[in-house]
Amino acid sequence: MKIFDLSFIGSGVGSSEVIFNLIKSISLEKNSFKKKTYNFLLIDRHKENIGGGIPYTKEFCKYGYFNNPCRLSPKKFVNWSLSKKNMNKIFDYLEEEGGISGKNWIKKNSILKKNLNRKNLSEIYLPRAALGFWLKDNYHATFKLLKLLEKKIKIYLYFVKGEPSKIKRKNNKYEIFFKKNS
Repeated sequence: MKIFDLSFIGSGVGSSEVIFNLIKSISLEKNSFKKKTYNFLLIDRHKENIGGGIPYTKEFCKYGYFNNPCRLSPKKFVNWSLSKKNMNKIFDYLEEEGGISGKNWIKKNSILKKNLNRKNLSEIYLPRAALGFWLKDNYHATFKLLKLLEKKIKIYLYFVKGEPSKIKRKNNKYEIFFKKNS
């Protein structure tokens, strides 16, 4: 039985952000870390969900927009969106995959192509694909950071494709039991 320092059920935005920030925190404290090896477990039904979960996978992110405008979105995400390269990625995606609603969004928000700034972006409701792209960029940046750290700190991220059926506390640890198809 493998023992993990931390386990995540579901690879949605919450799990992904915690993993990214935890790895970054460990890397910043490289002189004061107590352990030399960390084992994290990520459990999800589909590996394609890593980095954001079902709503931000390529297959499903084209079907919706955020419930909030950018002024209420995470600052790091908005800063990422303010890059011309990243905004072009959003426009290109909607042009290819966005269907009628994507084409309407492009027309309605064409000002972002000409004048991309915080004020123009403030009241825009970005497509979910944008967060999916941002999470994937964070995911890749985190793995680049892991490569740089591997000589000093070992951080292992394990993935189990499946679904837990039960979690049971045993002493100071938890055991995760999986459904048969996991």
